Amino acid sequence: MTMIEIDVDERGRASLKSAGVAPGRYRVSRNADAFKFEPVKSYTTAELLALSDPVVIAAHKAVRETPELYTPADDLP
Repeated sequence: MTMIEIDVDERGRASLKSAGVAPGRYRVSRNADAFKFEPVKSYTTAELLALSDPVVIAAHKAVRETPELYTPADDLP
């Protein structure tokens, strides 16, 4: 666990760069006196629809399992 001291400005902002936190979006939860930062990924509506399509899921699985067989245009209709 990393322990650091930080300053919070009048708007409630704090820099976490010194703790090694990378730029991005995080889900923050608090347990007693500790805060937990979990990276989150935001998806567009189109991405969510694609991720729920069994054909798209199967195509991505095939590419992950044998990437050497595919070029970026191979999975286009």
